[in-house]
Amino acid sequence: MDNSRLYEAIFIFDEYCEPYKKQDNTNAYSFSSSLSENIFNATLRLLAAHNLIMYEDSGYYATDENLLKIKNLKFKMK
Repeated sequence: MDNSRLYEAIFIFDEYCEPYKKQDNTNAYSFSSSLSENIFNATLRLLAAHNLIMYEDSGYYATDENLLKIKNLKFKMK
């Protein structure tokens, strides 16, 4: 897969998606965004395909480790 698509997804995620802690005392975050649902879901699917976030129970989640990987890739992009 073309890395430019991954970098676009990381940029969109970093700029427009907000992680928030789940309520069930796990270390996982779910996400919200002001983006249209199509763009939001496409971004999350790309990140999940590269194992940067997880897809479980019909939802996308990330741990602190996942968010750190995304942050490190963002710095490599610059």
